[in-house]
Amino acid sequence: MKNIELNGVQYPVHLSMGAIKRVTERTGKSLNEILAAGDSVAVCQLVYSAMESGCKIAKMKLDLSEDDFLELVDMAFLPTMLDVLVSDLPQAGGNGQPVGEKSPLPN
Repeated sequence: MKNIELNGVQYPVHLSMGAIKRVTERTGKSLNEILAAGDSVAVCQLVYSAMESGCKIAKMKLDLSEDDFLELVDMAFLPTMLDVLVSDLPQAGGNGQPVGEKSPLPN
């Protein structure tokens, strides 16, 4: 699990299915729509949802509301947050192939 630092506090970030569900409910947009559109507020909401998941897994109290979180984030920090999220995505399946590709059938 990755961390991001805000106001000197390290917050765990985990892009779980729960985080994706929460952000799609909050924004009315799919994950693909959020990432493709480059909507900076929706991306921040995605990061916040991932922080909620990370804190839950780490049994850490998230002491920031979504609005408080948005107030702490400036545009210069967005690429860093996206890097943290993208690095949390699976890069390969258990067989070493990119996620979504089918394994060849055994002979």
